[in-house]
Amino acid sequence: MIVIPLTAIINGDRVIGPDLNDEEWRELKLRHKKGLDVLMACGAKGHLRLSKNGLKHFYHAKNSESCGCEPESIEHLKLKNQIYQLCKSEGWWGQPEYQSPSGDWRADVFASKEDRKIVFEIQLSIIDLNELKQRDSKYHRDGIESYWILKDFLKICPYDNSKVIANSERGVFLCNYVNEAEFSLFREQTFLVEHGIRSIGINLQDNYLYTSDILGIDISDWVKSALRGDYEKSLKDFERNYTKKLQLKESALPELEKLSDITSRRNGYKNNMRKIYAIFKSNKWEDYPTLQQEIKEMYSTFGTFDEAWKKMFSPKNGFVWKDYMQLGREEPILNFISETQMSSLHNQIINLEDEERKFLAIYNVVKESVEKNDKITQQSSTSKPEDETPDYYRNKKFYRKQVAEFSESVDIRPSQGTHKKIIDRSNDVMFEFSTELPSKNIESERGFKYQNVPGWKLSINRDDALEFENKGYGKILKKM
Repeated sequence: MIVIPLTAIINGDRVIGPDLNDEEWRELKLRHKKGLDVLMACGAKGHLRLSKNGLKHFYHAKNSESCGCEPESIEHLKLKNQIYQLCKSEGWWGQPEYQSPSGDWRADVFASKEDRKIVFEIQLSIIDLNELKQRDSKYHRDGIESYWILKDFLKICPYDNSKVIANSERGVFLCNYVNEAEFSLFREQTFLVEHGIRSIGINLQDNYLYTSDILGIDISDWVKSALRGDYEKSLKDFERNYTKKLQLKESALPELEKLSDITSRRNGYKNNMRKIYAIFKSNKWEDYPTLQQEIKEMYSTFGTFDEAWKKMFSPKNGFVWKDYMQLGREEPILNFISETQMSSLHNQIINLEDEERKFLAIYNVVKESVEKNDKITQQSSTSKPEDETPDYYRNKKFYRKQVAEFSESVDIRPSQGTHKKIIDRSNDVMFEFSTELPSKNIESERGFKYQNVPGWKLSINRDDALEFENKGYGKILKKM
């Protein structure tokens, strides 16, 4: 593959082949045959030629093919001319293969109008990210807007989840509350946010451009959008919103960590209260009526605390309940909306902590009293060996019956989202995920999300498995 330019230097002037009409092109070609020199941008000698589609361009003489210029393809040539012609039609001064005054960069297409200067770069071969950043930095230095049309968006992972996982020892719990999809950066978003590079992808098969959320963009529409400033505005809007969400997440993480701790303690309280009530029903008490009333008060204050906990996971706070198929249950995730939402979350957690303290005030007293009396009862019993498990553990039917009776009397209801689901596994297959995935968290087109799965073997739905195998995320091992 050789360099195929649209421009050449003739008699000291830069000549743009597509700008010449057919008569001018024939005359120039005749003069060249009679000895007129045609010089390429690199200084090597060249000739004139028409492509199969009638595109006027220049090419290196045979002895000049190894002049050190980067190789181009006929597709590259056509795109340069198309973009150049669009810039002219929109009233911009333009030039393909424009050499900077300093001589340290050459753009595929340069366009200017009033106080704006734009370059369009077409990169159809793989380019190193550092090289891309270095080349783009020169345009930033010279105050020029740069737009890169990239085939396959470089040879790098299309996702960047480096900022998704919280930097916390309890991050594994925080993942249940943070909607990681909101912080996954795709292709042009990654280059913009991480490196300040404006880019868009191209599919050469149908000659359409695409982004992570729009798969078919007409080149003419996009170039005009870039010239109007609309595409740059859309990128800036995304970057601004993304940065705002990152800030909201950072402010929410301490609150979510508190909520995670409270949730863990809440589950412990529920189990301990069942044990306390089972102990209460399996012993004789001198102050039975008084202790019974205290236990009811304990359950009542827990009910108030529990209701405050449930309200934390409401849509008002930005929480939604998502079904995680591989876990067999729903889990709450938080969508970050506004500073007002974060302030409300903070105030409700303060209220939740206050309700927890009220509950603990009576819970600790009842727990201590019941366990103390149970210990005395066990020590005074002659029929029960010291190492024997207490009756309320051995007699599970009695334990469950007593807990159910008391739970019904104080109206203890299951929390939202904690119920287990019965899942049909008849259509499952064993799937082995690849160790190299675009993200630790994979979501199927059916809406099911698989967390932290690189290298795992999981039983998953056959439709998801076929989708993931087609995408190169792993392979199906066997049907369950």
